[in-house]
Amino acid sequence: LFLGAYPYVGLYSYEMNRSTNGMERIRVNSRSTDWEAPGLSPEAIDFIHKFQASDVLLDHPVELFRLKLKVPVEPDETTDGTEASAGSSNDLSTPLLLTEEPLDEEREGGGGETDSEPAEETVEEVELESPLTLDELDVVLDRFTASGEERLHGRINVNTASPKVLMALPGVDEAKALEIVQARENLSIELKRSPVWLVKENLLDEASFKRMITRITTRSFQYRFQVIGYAVPSGHHRVLEVVIDLATPYPRVLYVRDITKVGLPFPLPTEGQVTNETQENAEI
Repeated sequence: LFLGAYPYVGLYSYEMNRSTNGMERIRVNSRSTDWEAPGLSPEAIDFIHKFQASDVLLDHPVELFRLKLKVPVEPDETTDGTEASAGSSNDLSTPLLLTEEPLDEEREGGGGETDSEPAEETVEEVELESPLTLDELDVVLDRFTASGEERLHGRINVNTASPKVLMALPGVDEAKALEIVQARENLSIELKRSPVWLVKENLLDEASFKRMITRITTRSFQYRFQVIGYAVPSGHHRVLEVVIDLATPYPRVLYVRDITKVGLPFPLPTEGQVTNETQENAEI
């Protein structure tokens, strides 16, 4: 019986494109600002609103971190935030200035011809830098998405993956994989809720983290295990491999295969061992 690449390739791994508490994620490229994201500062929310009003599109919400955004300066606002009143048609205290400008009809060609081209209107812009902190990036990755997919497939759980699996990530060699495995053993459950812990613990720089963000997760919903039944002293046995899915409201079986011919994953106990274990359990 040949299993092929099945033991090494994740065929069923996916997670729903929803936040940790099951809420629908916010489309980061949407112009709608009618959303809430507890944990973000007013400055961070204002920056995201300005981004959504721009023409910039992101491939992933992680790009909001360190993002530099050019936004137009409001022409009717002064440096102190108050509206300028000079020349306003509603300000009766300001005299109207009479000029020798041609009438509208003349500017449109109704009057004399002119050789001068109309001046192009320039928009003054200011560059803003994202105020997001690493803690706020946790919130952004959980609440926002740039994907319209309902399911996100084939992601590696950095909290549980073996070193060999972690080495499949871009830029992760054996030494870095072992470092990740060792570091996660001493982290709190709260910190490991978001993959940003890889940056917070100085295991990855920001550029490396951004490159692999679409391939990693901290959640697992599909589990593979083996069910073994055996009889002593005959040695008869049966081995089944099963994959179950917990991402849906009701658990479901995705895969069942009889792999008895592959062999037992461990030696069967002898009749004497079974007898001794039975006696010990009876005494307890």
